[in-house]
Amino acid sequence: MGKGRGLADHFDGLYDRFARPVHAYFLGHTGDDQVALDLMQETFLRVWRHRAELEDMPEERLRYWLFGIGQNLLTDFYRRQAVRSVVTHSTPEVLEAYPDAGSERSRALREQALDIDAAIARLPEELREVLAMSVLGEMTSGEIGQALGRPAGTVRYQLSQARHALSAMLELARQ
Repeated sequence: MGKGRGLADHFDGLYDRFARPVHAYFLGHTGDDQVALDLMQETFLRVWRHRAELEDMPEERLRYWLFGIGQNLLTDFYRRQAVRSVVTHSTPEVLEAYPDAGSERSRALREQALDIDAAIARLPEELREVLAMSVLGEMTSGEIGQALGRPAGTVRYQLSQARHALSAMLELARQ
């Protein structure tokens, strides 16, 4: 097995470890799964182009570098869009899962999904970002902190703020 195969294997390992957190990062910012997938693909395309440089890079630096690429891609994306998207995480999937619009339970679930999406959309961007990376990306506060260049304690505090804000908004929606 030559050096080329070793680099390809290294890239495969990076993709396996980081694809989900990178996707969650983009989804948390854009609210659009297709855009998040496109940005994730572009991120890993750039990683592939620089794979030889990454072989000896320490894990902490690699994560920071990878999410730095993501930050640059988001900046470019927002410049092209000129307006930021509103987060609409999973409402279509939830609604498709309960197609029987006539049932009382189905209507209640649809209302609840819409309330959750509206509450998430009202969160400040930095709280949406850490919440998406935690919930969708299944990242720890330490991993999120490394990716975003924030202390893990700050991330835990932001996650707590996001959860409390969502809880309060959803409680108001129920009243």
